[in-house]
Amino acid sequence: MRDSISAIHAIHHTFSRAVPDNSMEEWAPTMFEDYQAIDTGNRYFTNRKDVSSSEVVRFKACVDPDGILEAASEGTDVVHTWENEVEYFELSTDTGGQKR
Repeated sequence: MRDSISAIHAIHHTFSRAVPDNSMEEWAPTMFEDYQAIDTGNRYFTNRKDVSSSEVVRFKACVDPDGILEAASEGTDVVHTWENEVEYFELSTDTGGQKR
């Protein structure tokens, strides 16, 4: 784990030099008992206790075409909400070479 935490610090340092000052949040490992730990999360789910039932939405077919994420959340304490929507963008080039 120590190597992983060192690698994350190195990655953070590399990125922080490539972006404008103060545009990245500081990162530090959390502690679990006497050990450094890494907290993880994702943008797809929110804890059910933090939202009302009216905020829960189904995954878009383009995000979860096989229903895997939807099935993974059934019967758990997590849900997918409109705030969890993740948008994807694609760079395309038209016949004239113009990027869009």
